[in-house]
Formats: sequence, C-alpha cells, structure tokens
Amino acid sequence: MRTVSKTALDAELFARLKDAVSSPTPPLFDPSGTARTHGRGWLVRRVLLVADVLGLIGAFLLAQLATPSSGGVDAISRREEWLLFLLVLPLWVVAARLYGLYSRDEERTDHTTIDDVGGVFHLVTVGTCVTFFAGSLSGTIDPNRLKMAIFWLAAVAFMSLGRVLGRIACRHSASYLQNTLVVGSGGAAGPS
Repeated sequence: MRTVSKTALDAELFARLKDAVSSPTPPLFDPSGTARTHGRGWLVRRVLLVADVLGLIGAFLLAQLATPSSGGVDAISRREEWLLFLLVLPLWVVAARLYGLYSRDEERTDHTTIDDVGGVFHLVTVGTCVTFFAGSLSGTIDPNRLKMAIFWLAAVAFMSLGRVLGRIACRHSASYLQNTLVVGSGGAAGPS
C-alpha cells in the first residue's frame, strides 16, 4: 500500500482545483502573490467619487451658464464664485462619505444607483440649503435663487447619471470581478 503525505494530497487538490476554474479566477490561486492588489470596493469607491465631483462641477457650470450675473452691489464675481465652490467641494465629498454613498457597494454586491438616488437627493438638497442659508445669513451676499435651483436639480441628475456610467465602467474592469467557487454537484454546481 502506497502512503501519500498530506502535503502531497494538498498539492494535488490545489492543482486540480486550479485546472477546474475559469480563466479570470486563477489569480485567486496565484501562490506568488502577484494577483490584483485592489478589489471591487476600492475601484467602485474611487469611480463614484470621481462621478460625484464631476457631477457637482457640471451642475455648477450649468448654473453659471444658465443665469446672468446679477451685478448688484452685494454680488460676488463669477471668478470668486468658482473659487468658493472649489474650496467647499471637498466638504461635499466628506458629506457624501458620511451619507454612506461610497461604502454600500462593498456591503451589498447587488447595490445599484437606484439605491443611491435617495441619498444623493438628500445630500444635494441639504448641501444646497446650507449653502443658500449660509450665504443669506452672512449678510455679505444674496444668493441667486434661480442659480441655486438649477444647481440643485442639475447636481441630483448629473451625480446620479455619473454613478450609473461609473458602475457600467467598473463592470468592465478585472478588479470588479468576484471569484466564486462552487463545491458540490447537481443543480447548484451548474450544468454537468
């Protein structure tokens, strides 16, 4: 009777398992450690952050182009508005993170942009109201209501659309794939 060590059995099982899996999966079994370093959550968080920032910038640009300069005594120049917007842009990102808009994809694999619309709507509504009231209460400027309304509507739309496009782009990345190993046979294991 031939005796086989546990290590040899493990190596044989490992080799059989590696041969049985599909082509995107072998990095999971890569003993050299050169498999991808960033996973799905890392990728999606960064893509959504870029989508949100571009959505906010696009909304601000649209609001600037759609409304004329008031030219009043208490009005600030468009250049100063852009500077102020760029200074508070990181606060929008922090608020979005506090709303959980970057972490839910890792918690639930079936999380979609539809699930985010309520959070995006609430974030933009609160952020726009805070900006409006901060400007009004400061006494130095009188915020343009039309410009604020256009920004609010465009920010909700652009951020949501950006998130849809970002998730579509993520699905084409190797980092988005999740490895699955089905052990067993029958209906759960797929066609034989």
